[in-house]
Amino acid sequence: LERVDDTIGERQVWLDKQKERYAKFRGWTQREFPPWEGCANHHYPAMMANELRVEAGLFNAVMGIRPMMEPKVRKDLQDKAKIANDLIDYQLFVEGDGEQFVQKYIAQFCKDPCVFSFQPWVRHSSRLTDVRILAKEDRPLIEVMAEQIQALYPQASELTAENETGTRWTGVFTEDGRPRDIEFSVWDKDEQNLELVAVWDATTFDGPVAIVDDLEDVVCPVRSENPQPVTPQNPKGAPWVARMSRITLDELRRGEQDGIYDLITADDWKKLTDGAGGRKPTDGSETDDALKEQKEETAGIEPGGPHDYDKQWLTLVQWFGGWDVDADDLQEEVIFWVIREAEVLIRAKHLTELYPGAPPRRPLSHTCYIPVEGQIYGISLLEVMEGLHDLLHVTLNQMTDNGELANRPFGFYRASSGMKSETIKLWPGDLYPVDNPQQDVSFPSLPHADQTFGFNMVALVKQFMDDVTQVGPLQRGQVPAGKASALRTVGTTTALLQQGAAMPEQVLRRLFMGFRQVWEQFHLLNGRFLKKRKQYLATGQLEEHEDPYREIADPQDLAIPIAWDWQPTLLNTNKGLVQQALQAIGTVVFNPLSLQMGTMGPEQYYNWQSDYIKAATLDPARYVKKPPGVTSGPKITAEEAVLAILEGNPPIGSPMEDPQEHLAKVQQLMAEMEQKAAADQVEVPARQIGLAQAYIAQVTMLVQQAMQAQQLMAAAGEFSSSLGNQGEGQGGQPSGEVPPAQTEAPSQDELAGAMSG
Repeated sequence: LERVDDTIGERQVWLDKQKERYAKFRGWTQREFPPWEGCANHHYPAMMANELRVEAGLFNAVMGIRPMMEPKVRKDLQDKAKIANDLIDYQLFVEGDGEQFVQKYIAQFCKDPCVFSFQPWVRHSSRLTDVRILAKEDRPLIEVMAEQIQALYPQASELTAENETGTRWTGVFTEDGRPRDIEFSVWDKDEQNLELVAVWDATTFDGPVAIVDDLEDVVCPVRSENPQPVTPQNPKGAPWVARMSRITLDELRRGEQDGIYDLITADDWKKLTDGAGGRKPTDGSETDDALKEQKEETAGIEPGGPHDYDKQWLTLVQWFGGWDVDADDLQEEVIFWVIREAEVLIRAKHLTELYPGAPPRRPLSHTCYIPVEGQIYGISLLEVMEGLHDLLHVTLNQMTDNGELANRPFGFYRASSGMKSETIKLWPGDLYPVDNPQQDVSFPSLPHADQTFGFNMVALVKQFMDDVTQVGPLQRGQVPAGKASALRTVGTTTALLQQGAAMPEQVLRRLFMGFRQVWEQFHLLNGRFLKKRKQYLATGQLEEHEDPYREIADPQDLAIPIAWDWQPTLLNTNKGLVQQALQAIGTVVFNPLSLQMGTMGPEQYYNWQSDYIKAATLDPARYVKKPPGVTSGPKITAEEAVLAILEGNPPIGSPMEDPQEHLAKVQQLMAEMEQKAAADQVEVPARQIGLAQAYIAQVTMLVQQAMQAQQLMAAAGEFSSSLGNQGEGQGGQPSGEVPPAQTEAPSQDELAGAMSG
């Protein structure tokens, strides 16, 4: 706790600057030296407009493709990697509030100097109550309930009636392989119906979660570039990281009963109860919540002192760092859970007990909009725009003040005149009596008639802000002033967008570096804690015969090394540009010469059609289907197929070569293997022979399908040519010949004949 408090004090000035910067973003600032009371103090939302545009572009880039990450593994592990990727996408976006997580992650990525997210495995149980309405029967209640309970709750076993009337029952409720006690009670609802009430402890959540932490809730020593442990490969890591959150006494009691907070003693409970307060900390650590307090006060929310019924909140400090556990003068990576107000240690674990990984890694994701070498806090988008926002704020207010002076100038009057010594306010059309208006009253002429300088400064500052944020008229869907000629063609427009996306693409890559850490942590947690027979929903467009719900029998099958990469770019979020690019690719790739040379085939054309329809945000399954011979799965060579057969595994995938060539290679390689086995007087295992025969039959079917497709294409060509010949016999133009062009203008007689015809 001393380390945490010292580090909070070291960053206090920095946190105050961040507080001021956020106030400028929200328009909460005041003029530092106002020229007079009531002068102009308008907020021009330039920072907010650019920040929202950047957020929208990043959010669309992230959510444009699901799953957002792409696994990179060996070919024989591609199917398992795809399952692991679909599972993480399901856990993040279906079981968790993934869109809200992505939105908050991107918002803090842009607004704050850095963004932190915490990825733990959460297993939470709650006491559930289920009520069923049953009709009364003319039989003994104990007989009716024995049948009804078993029918309504098939997971319940060992049912026991606790009384002779059958109004109280107990049993065992099996969920996820873990037995739980369940209780039943029967009540009279009315004269015709009964009420059956079942109460049991159920697992309401069991999986990884991603939580975006507020900037002030994560404390890290200065001169650390990332929150991971210091190692030879990560010399600028963090010696320790503390994550602070609010926790209730009720949650502590539940955690103690479940064996999570196993270090709480009876004496500690008095300290915990005495230290509990409201949700807002009151232990003198207001500096931790500086940004939260500013948002509340400016919005008009004033959280008062804790009420008697609200004194249940405590500050939980989760501390990750090195500690000498076994007194061997060597530190191990551990996690401590400490209650700050009571100074009580409630739990302690080795890091790898809860978060597997080699080398050990803390469950914290971190990235910056613009990183700064040697610091964990980088440069935010708001900090990039802050100086220009100040200049724009001052210029606009000066222009408004200038107009105020022009419309209502100050003046002087002679003290000996008949005017009263008071503030005089005149409405249009009013007359005020004075002895000599031309001499008694004077309004000085100020050099403020021309506002050209102010307008030029505003335009210049906005141009500078567009330069540093890369958000100009083109990114807002507008044509830049004087640049309409550069956007006349698709090629020039695409080229301009590609050149303008250089800096935003770099920012997008930094954002995905943080998301990659989230994916890596989810994958490691699934390999350790995922329950067997886990069901999930597959992602993406599926074939008609495919079941979207899948099941993972053994989670250990997914415990494979995966390198996570990403596909989205800022350009492919623009569906119109994607369609134009696909259209240009189609004219180059799909032509008779490519078909004759074998550089493209039915599968490539099907992929192009599917991508083109997806770019229009439509479902390809409604318009196209896979051609014969096109199979799903990874592409494998003949050598890889034979190697899998020799290892006793069925080849998974479709031929990478032409099916006929692939079949010939497989047959040749298998024949060579059989000859070698015969020469060595070794019998080929029956399993290998069966796998080889099944795979050869599978590829033979693909060859036959390809031949049928070629026959259909040839028949279609003959049919089209026969139609052309029929047209030629009926007086039409010969097929392939261009009609002669008329080189002379038609005469009046010809025109009259054409009109009459």
